[in-house]
Parts: sequence; structure tokens; C-alpha cells
Amino acid sequence: MNWAEIIVQALKDWDTSLIAYVPDISIDQVTRLIDDDPFFHLVSATREEEAIGIAVGAYAVGRNAAVFMQSSGFGNTLNAVTSLCIPYRTPIPMFINMRGGPGEFNIAQVAMGRSTKPILDLLGLVHFTFDDDHRMGEILDGALKLCHAGGQPVARRGGPRQHHHHTHDCRPDECRHAHRRADQLVRRRQCGNHRSGRHPFGYRRRHSGSQRR
Repeated sequence: MNWAEIIVQALKDWDTSLIAYVPDISIDQVTRLIDDDPFFHLVSATREEEAIGIAVGAYAVGRNAAVFMQSSGFGNTLNAVTSLCIPYRTPIPMFINMRGGPGEFNIAQVAMGRSTKPILDLLGLVHFTFDDDHRMGEILDGALKLCHAGGQPVARRGGPRQHHHHTHDCRPDECRHAHRRADQLVRRRQCGNHRSGRHPFGYRRRHSGSQRR
């Protein structure tokens, strides 16, 4: 499988069927696959914070959701992430296409491209970076598990696939760390009180007989 197919399969494995995004050519390959698959409901947003709101709303009514965006639009999400996702422990995977690195042709992309990782660190959000398909499925599975176990957004950062100039900071032990951290959080949550209707990982159980629209 290529990188887009790996992402689609990981989302399906974690029953993440509502995908909100701001249309962009850099993520067109994966959003076309999502749009063609009847498992998913793809929602186009006008701004990134709107996409976060759509995803949080979907999760509130029992549907797992994810958001796709470009790094230049990540700054638009900050109020929604800090006022909705973090305080209400909403596990929204964010797929952020990184811009502004070596080879970038648009100077307007540079400032936010440099700032995305420090902002994620400042907010205390776990994030992973990978730029090729090697072990991508394994790392994605660990990241999604961590997202739901911790009840918090988790960001996946990657460079534009049409270029070959990327930032490589994906360490070989990232996947093991993600799974280990997720397992710790799962055990912790299983020992406490869970909200009614919640799976131990933190996502809502789908009621029997419900149909995906």
C-alpha cells in the first residue's frame, strides 16, 4: 500500500468514519480515496477551526472523527483545540501536511511551518512525523491508540508528498513508545470510572443497528 492507502486503512481499523478537512492539493490523494469509500463521510470545511468543530461535534454524538489540514492552517485551529479538544478530552487525530521546509516555493508557508512543532510541544500534544511508507502503518496504529486512550488530540506531521525535501525526525522507537504509553493510559482508565457508553480506549460504542450516513 502507498502512504494514502495506509492512512485510509488505519482510520477504518479505528472506526474513524467522519473526516473533516480544508481542501488542498497536497492532501488530494488521500481525500480522494476517502471520498470514494462508502465507509467514510467526508466534510469540506472553509477553515481549519471549523473542521475541528465538525469533528468534535461528530465525536459528541458517538462517531469517531479526524481532521486533515496543512501546517499553514494549523494556527487557525488553536482556539478550537485549546477550548474544545483539550479541556473536554476529545480524541481527534490531526493529519498535518508540513510546509515551509527546504525546497518550499511559497514564502508565506515558512513561518507557520517552523512554528507547528513548537506549538504542539507547548500545548503538550503528542505528535509523530514520518515522510515515507516504512513502518507507517505500525506507527499510525500506535498513534491512534494513544489518541483514544489518552482522550486528547494527537497530531501526525508529514511533508508534502509531491516534494522530496522533508524533515525527518521519526525515531525508530516512536512506535514502541506510542503503544507503551497507550497501554499505560488504557490500564489507568480501566481502573477508574468511565462515562456511560464509552469504550475503555475512550471512543463511544456504536449502538447496534445504527447506520452510517
